[in-house]
Amino acid sequence: KVAIWYEHLSKAGGTSMCNLANSNMAKSEVPNYYCMPSEPKKIDARVGQWDNNKLKLYIDQNKKYIVSNEWEPFPLERLAMRPDAAAAAENHNDDDPWLIFVTTIRHPLNRIISAWKFWGQLHFKGEVKPTLAQFIQRREDGARRDFNKPQGLGKGGIKNAGDNFLAMVGRPNFALWKFSGGTMPLPMGNENGLVPWGDIESEWLDSFVTAVKTLCQFDLMIPMELLSTTHETTKDMGVGPLHDVLGWNHFEKSHVVPSGSVVNNNAKESDLTSDQYDVLWDKNRLDMVIYYWSRAVYLTKIHCADSLVVGV
Repeated sequence: KVAIWYEHLSKAGGTSMCNLANSNMAKSEVPNYYCMPSEPKKIDARVGQWDNNKLKLYIDQNKKYIVSNEWEPFPLERLAMRPDAAAAAENHNDDDPWLIFVTTIRHPLNRIISAWKFWGQLHFKGEVKPTLAQFIQRREDGARRDFNKPQGLGKGGIKNAGDNFLAMVGRPNFALWKFSGGTMPLPMGNENGLVPWGDIESEWLDSFVTAVKTLCQFDLMIPMELLSTTHETTKDMGVGPLHDVLGWNHFEKSHVVPSGSVVNNNAKESDLTSDQYDVLWDKNRLDMVIYYWSRAVYLTKIHCADSLVVGV
């Protein structure tokens, strides 16, 4: 048995991926709520908090073959459920499921703009909607308060805060926080807002390395901007990495959103001043590296597949 673990970066194509799953898998194999497992009284059972044994039991009992983790950091122990993981092979029963790891990654600044429009505008419950600059600062401040275990749940620094599942969605270097297992820190900027990355390398380097090593073990990293353009169907046969890795052929619903309209947000065309844009870019510098690296890997798989050598 093989199931898909989809690591969902909020506002980076998760709804589209779940719709593609519903188009390419049996309906009974896909959890009803945005591909997130449910439990009694929990529409989203927060699969990112489960241990591997609970996940195996869920897949076996419910026959669900894709699960999505949006709010928690990626649980690094999941990598033991890869088919080629030595630790998994030693403890693997014949009936245990293996996992295929998939994620979609979006240009970091455009993802933040989208998060603001979705959570800070369309679904904002207060009387006065925040500006983009206010939203960014509030998300970063909230992330600093929340930076403790379990991370992403709004339990740090605010009394009786409850389950603030949005605690990290607007923080800088969100992808690195996700794929480092929640260890990526939030460095402070200088008087101009810029982060002295070179001077504080010891603070972030281990988390950066962990994130890169984690993503190197993912079977598929899809830049969201390319999701709709690299999976054309010819004579009912899909092409590209989604077909090659997952066997998916139907891509009619390759770009949808949970509410509102589909918009390709562009940070350069937002209401940020040039100085604010530069500070935002600098704060997300490491996510920019991850994004362009993953984009290069993805395009290499498409255009240079014949030149790639697998194994030695």
